[in-house]
Amino acid sequence: MSVIAKLKSMFKGEKEMKNILFIDGSLRKGSFNHQLALEAEKTLAGKAQVSYLDWAQVPVFSQDLEAHAPEAVVKVREAIQAADAIWIFSPVYNFSIPGSVKNLLDWASRALDLSDPASPSAIGGKVITVSSVANGGHAIVCYL
Repeated sequence: MSVIAKLKSMFKGEKEMKNILFIDGSLRKGSFNHQLALEAEKTLAGKAQVSYLDWAQVPVFSQDLEAHAPEAVVKVREAIQAADAIWIFSPVYNFSIPGSVKNLLDWASRALDLSDPASPSAIGGKVITVSSVANGGHAIVCYL
């Protein structure tokens, strides 16, 4: 079953339109993964509300910043929490996901309540799918 078919079946029979947050793992304008995201958005038109995560300003993760998360991180966490599902479109650079995507996932996966490391993260429990367009046939699933 294709990813799009799985997402469609996930929302089958729902009256309320679901919110899917697209994460474009390439910051390059016109990237192949962005083009794939645009095609996925067209396919989901009328079936789900799609938004794109603006994460270019997220700083490198540091526990020193965690207690007072930068505004870019707060916005990313809020967008992730508001989504019903997340679809990551990521290239493969040097046989792995880009460091920027890993950094984003580091911020998203940290506990929201620092006094309780077992507290939920922004991304915990979310339905997530990953797609990739990569040169050379390297599978993104090996890295996530």
